Amino acid sequence: MEGCARRSERDYLQFVTIAIGSASEVRYLTDLAMRLEVANVTDGERLKVGYGRVVKALQALVTSLSSPEARGPRPEAP
Repeated sequence: MEGCARRSERDYLQFVTIAIGSASEVRYLTDLAMRLEVANVTDGERLKVGYGRVVKALQALVTSLSSPEARGPRPEAP
């Protein structure tokens, strides 16, 4: 994944969010290819299942990174 070398979780989270958008583009193009009869329905449906798994995993990662526990303990006030 492109963002894995980022220095902060915030930067990494941005790249994960971009990956979700890219996956959505793949879903749209899969639907378009099936409507235009460029891709067969069986392959298109298989891609949609894979898309669902990928997006679900990415969304879980976003949730995990966005949770207060993921950010670690906050420094105490002076």
